[in-house]
Amino acid sequence: MNARKVHAILAAGVQAPDLIEEWHRSPDTLRALGADPSAFNLAALRNFAGLTVKVRHNPVRQDLPLTFRLMSLLGIEIEIFSSYATARSASGKPFATWAAQRAAEFVAFLEGWLDFEQPTHRAVWDIVRHEQALSSLLKIDKLNPSEENAENQPGVCISENDRPFVRGAVRLFEMAFHPRALAALLLRQNFDFNALDVAPGYYCYWRKSVADPIQFLELDALAFHFLSLADGTQRIKDVQFLLTGSRQDTFTFLECLKPLIGLGVLAVSPYKAMNPR
Repeated sequence: MNARKVHAILAAGVQAPDLIEEWHRSPDTLRALGADPSAFNLAALRNFAGLTVKVRHNPVRQDLPLTFRLMSLLGIEIEIFSSYATARSASGKPFATWAAQRAAEFVAFLEGWLDFEQPTHRAVWDIVRHEQALSSLLKIDKLNPSEENAENQPGVCISENDRPFVRGAVRLFEMAFHPRALAALLLRQNFDFNALDVAPGYYCYWRKSVADPIQFLELDALAFHFLSLADGTQRIKDVQFLLTGSRQDTFTFLECLKPLIGLGVLAVSPYKAMNPR
């Protein structure tokens, strides 16, 4: 087997990493190319293909620096990118040219690849969503004017028939770790994962308008799920039924919403009765 053929096979594996998996499963496919399977370290070639894809994601690293640091500290960075390289190659889809879209595709892959039974993997999932939320909200340059300029203020009278909606843009996540605590730990020179406590919680990343900074809100379960359903199309009493299975004691439910309205993250479209004919 001459050097030119070896180089051609190596280049093909890096260009299409799913071929490496095929060669590993069926060495005869290499023999059909006139190559000796024992002459190739396919595990090393797979890792090199992953490293190549990692380098191609340097623009993504700018938005997700703590995610990349955590993957590296946990020793799973190359394995993740090797698996990602194989999956993308098998799909036949090229990587997005726009960095934000490339990041979104990578995050979508992580959701399927990570094992959420492992605390370290849950930490990766939490920090990547934390960073992506901040990055995506910072890049917003336009919001729906009707949402941005809603005038609901503390003390406003709300009705069970009003239609609630989020004012501005939000990202809502249920996480296993407090994202700010995790981020602070990753910024330390000496990282010790065992110093991080599991602290499940509900979090909201909110930007009221393009002129406002991002706010980080810690929510209870009711507020979290209510915001996730407040799309302006359902009445408050209908959302209450979806969350509690009851339309009773609406007054107490409305009282629970007042803090969200007071913050400004939640607004309502007042109920308007139809004119009788």
